[in-house]
Amino acid sequence: MSHHCGIGRPTGLKRLSCLIAVGVALAGCAAYPVTAPFSAALQRPRGPIRAGEVLVVWQAPPDQASLQGALASVGGAVIDEVGPRTLLRVPDGAELAACRTLRDRPGIAHAEPNRVVRSQHVGAIRPRARHLMRTPNDRALSPEARIAGMAVAWGLTAIRASEAWDVTMGDPEVKIAIIDTGVDMAHPDLAANIDPAGARNFVEPNQPPDDDFGHGTHVAGIAAAVGDNSAGAAGVAYRAKIMPIRVLGVDGTGDTWDTIAAIEFATQRGAAVINMSLGSSDGSEAEAEAIRRATEAGTVVVAAAGNEAGDGNYLEYPASYPGVISVAAVGPDHKRAAFSNYNSWVTIAAPGVDIFSTVPTRMSPVEPYAYLSGTSMAAPFVAGAAALLASQYPSWTPAQITERLKRMSRELTPPGDTIIGFDVYFGAGLLDAGKALGR
Repeated sequence: MSHHCGIGRPTGLKRLSCLIAVGVALAGCAAYPVTAPFSAALQRPRGPIRAGEVLVVWQAPPDQASLQGALASVGGAVIDEVGPRTLLRVPDGAELAACRTLRDRPGIAHAEPNRVVRSQHVGAIRPRARHLMRTPNDRALSPEARIAGMAVAWGLTAIRASEAWDVTMGDPEVKIAIIDTGVDMAHPDLAANIDPAGARNFVEPNQPPDDDFGHGTHVAGIAAAVGDNSAGAAGVAYRAKIMPIRVLGVDGTGDTWDTIAAIEFATQRGAAVINMSLGSSDGSEAEAEAIRRATEAGTVVVAAAGNEAGDGNYLEYPASYPGVISVAAVGPDHKRAAFSNYNSWVTIAAPGVDIFSTVPTRMSPVEPYAYLSGTSMAAPFVAGAAALLASQYPSWTPAQITERLKRMSRELTPPGDTIIGFDVYFGAGLLDAGKALGR
């Protein structure tokens, strides 16, 4: 999986350009592509894998004889076990051969290399030089709060958040799981919206999911930073709760095993929405199955479409699995961001260039905010809007919420294209939270 950081327009202020990859989902209208169950061919992965690790999914939790037989067939050992999933140690370099052997054994549904989830960033996270937004009401953002001539909260304006807030600001019973690098749970603009029971660290078990990288805190702020508190940022669903779930380490990398565990944890803890601003150019049958179970349980899954438009424009996962809302990025001019992946799986577009949001206080104790760019930033705008719909219509299914977001989006037409409706750059169009909520 891949994070992607570092595309930004230079200004006189310090900034962070952080991007993240992924790439596909549903579309909507008659011309939209038909989704099919995901099935990953067992071939050498495009991206990196954990050396000597294989992820096995059993049709049912194995008995001791079945497990020992599988281990003996590949010269393996157990690293970890969770229900019907087993993480095995096999000889380095023998991962694909082991997978082929295991797939032929009775009782095994899937066997695949343990993919690396990685953060690919350019430069370091640099908090902004001075506070640009200090208003008595985050919904009435000051027009004087600008950077390089651009409104600080241009993204909220672009999706018509204030019109949506006339209907609902979110419900504390609605939880958004941020599966990422962790979250600064003590951040003054996030602390009141943190769900401590939904906090989990899969990188360092038994430790809080603190954010040593900065990415997850920024994503969380876009989705659900506290609003109407006279300071900093306001999230799209600023009365919803944040479930901080860490699957990426201090170097911005993780793996499929932890990501699947995080999806299962968020689903079991009742997350209304899962946001995954991360990705890989290789799919995983086990991860696709975890997402299918999540959506069947009533959880909306949102992922970033990816930042490789200029470097292969590969399909990215988890965004490319059926049932996932894949989010592309646009800039303040409502044109596709140059880095944003484009393909027939893109569901919708959202702001993803120079986005103002929270960063860990340890990075900037006085003013813990920064500007980042990427489809990583676009995804939580959609996750926040999905949480608003879940707050207003608690009986709606993920499919209903997805369809509402698509049908109420704002038409964007690529240069030279006169066709109205779905396109590979913007999916259904630009997110319009106000219209989605009936305003």
